[in-house]
Amino acid sequence: MWKNVTVSYDYQGQQVTEELYLTIDLDGNQIVILPTAGVLLASQPCQSCDHARLRSDAIAEFLSHGRRVAA
Repeated sequence: MWKNVTVSYDYQGQQVTEELYLTIDLDGNQIVILPTAGVLLASQPCQSCDHARLRSDAIAEFLSHGRRVAA
């Protein structure tokens, strides 16, 4: 599991800033977790996947919850 991106989003009326977690399970699914909101986003494995990238639908779902904070 890697903690590699700080995100900021609104959750239950409060602004939350935390580390986003990215991991890959044993089946090759990429999983992103927003810990406070308890949001799990998963992408399907594929033969030519770049595991540093998520499917566009997972990215769209993430963007509906938060944004990357500039370092």
